[in-house]
Amino acid sequence: MTLAPAEVEKNIKSVTGPKTLGRAFLLSSLSGLLLTLAFPRWGLWLLAWVSLVPLFRALDMAKDRFEAFGLGFTAGFVFFLLSISWLRHVTVFGLFFVVTMLAVYWGVFGVLYFGCRGAGTVPKKGGETPPLLLAAIWVALEFIRSELPVWGFGWNLLGSSQSPNLWVVQLASLGGVTSVSFLIFLGNVFAHTLTRKRTQETLQNGFVFLLLLGATSLFGWSRVQAFNPQSFFRVSVLQGNIPQLLKWDEDYKREILRIYLNLTRLASFDASQVIVWPEAAFPGFLNQDPLGRRVERLVRQIGIPLIVGSPHAEAAAYYNSSYLIDASGKVAGRYDKIRLVPFGEYVPWKPVFGFLEPYAYALGVSDFSPGRDFTVFRLEGSGPRFSTLICFEDVFPNLARQFVDRGADFLFVMTNDAWFGHSSAPYQHLQASQLRAIENGVSIVRAANTGVSAFITPLGEVVEKVHNQDGKDTFVMGGTTYPVVLAKEETLFRKGGWLFPYACLAVLIAWIPFHRFRPLALVFFLLLTSACVRIQGGGFVAKKDSSGEPKVHEVSFDSDKLLNRQ
Repeated sequence: MTLAPAEVEKNIKSVTGPKTLGRAFLLSSLSGLLLTLAFPRWGLWLLAWVSLVPLFRALDMAKDRFEAFGLGFTAGFVFFLLSISWLRHVTVFGLFFVVTMLAVYWGVFGVLYFGCRGAGTVPKKGGETPPLLLAAIWVALEFIRSELPVWGFGWNLLGSSQSPNLWVVQLASLGGVTSVSFLIFLGNVFAHTLTRKRTQETLQNGFVFLLLLGATSLFGWSRVQAFNPQSFFRVSVLQGNIPQLLKWDEDYKREILRIYLNLTRLASFDASQVIVWPEAAFPGFLNQDPLGRRVERLVRQIGIPLIVGSPHAEAAAYYNSSYLIDASGKVAGRYDKIRLVPFGEYVPWKPVFGFLEPYAYALGVSDFSPGRDFTVFRLEGSGPRFSTLICFEDVFPNLARQFVDRGADFLFVMTNDAWFGHSSAPYQHLQASQLRAIENGVSIVRAANTGVSAFITPLGEVVEKVHNQDGKDTFVMGGTTYPVVLAKEETLFRKGGWLFPYACLAVLIAWIPFHRFRPLALVFFLLLTSACVRIQGGGFVAKKDSSGEPKVHEVSFDSDKLLNRQ
């Protein structure tokens, strides 16, 4: 399967005027817009299969690597600016910083596409670059931006757009979400060839792609049909719908706890075997706050284990944690979040960015330390084993896989997306959980402060949500009990398919030196090394206020005005 014969040299020579260059940048922007529409809330997932075609057309017009970088960067900038615009609810500067950082990967893709296209970089004995190489380049870049230590942010990967496409997305059980990205990219390449001169080779390429798509759909269909779970475990998910501006207000602290205690009492009448609260649902440090005893007392009364999201304080470190309180009301275990949000939960690389600490804390940045252990909880007796992912940890495929490899029969995702207001963020976050379920062949239960709280099968299908009578599933208070499927499958992804993006990255590194990109080869080698060895700069020092008591750093505000108190 090779790219259709392109009149590349004509295109290269023709791009000399500003009109043509302006048209190329418009095409790049169109790609960013189309791909945005493929993700929630619009969810027009079919567009993902053609969204990159305008970008390809634009890159065919580029006359040098600088233009190619600019065109790729423009497409990425438009895509991320539109698709993660919800980040503006937290920080406008952070939004543009993240968008720019992520768009750079698209710019690099543009440069590499230019190198693949020709312009003197094609091997003398070779023809045009195979689409498989282009797809491997795309996957390698997605992998780097997902797994890069500290700065990794695998949000809205191309393959995630297909979560509603239940048959095709089952491909993730073989090679992970990046294998779905690989297939979608090939679809875009085929669509691109149809916009050019059609030849017999184009038809052959299209036939091969359709065979791949058909085989993928057949595999997905057979996996869905074969799914016949026999074992279930009843779980109650609570959604307190606590406004972000009230979560750490001392005046509202007891009211927050009252809401969750009442929801817990109601869930206890629904034959639940375990109840779960969202991330940081307890309004304080559970291991130090006297109000924590009220939680333990209630658990003893109802006799149902409870999973609680709460910060944890030690002498010189704080953690974003989840606790398992057993049926006797005793803390049976704790998981400390491993992957922290840079400039949200801590200041990274303190020898470099340490001077920003005073400003960061003033803006509400916490000072958590990363956890070290992949904790697997187990209920008393022969109950199932499970682990918890906190906040955005479910966007990291390898992190979720390691919990399952250590024995977790299903996963909880505890999060708080209240930060992002009424936006598409909760639904895009839900897609990440769906892909993790498919990759690892386990159910995932989501507990979110303001939604989306949901139950996901090992097929990635959302079978139940917390919602009100009108079907609204965000910014509503409530709870739902549902039988979680206990059908753990040892997927090919877990057996070794998770190495697929590593293989794509190795292909890219091997190809670059032969195409006059030797400096980039060194860069990618360093990135690959850093992906295997997690780099953590600086120490994590706990902060205390003048009274010596630990505090959760949050943005201050006048809660009386918010609550209309006098």
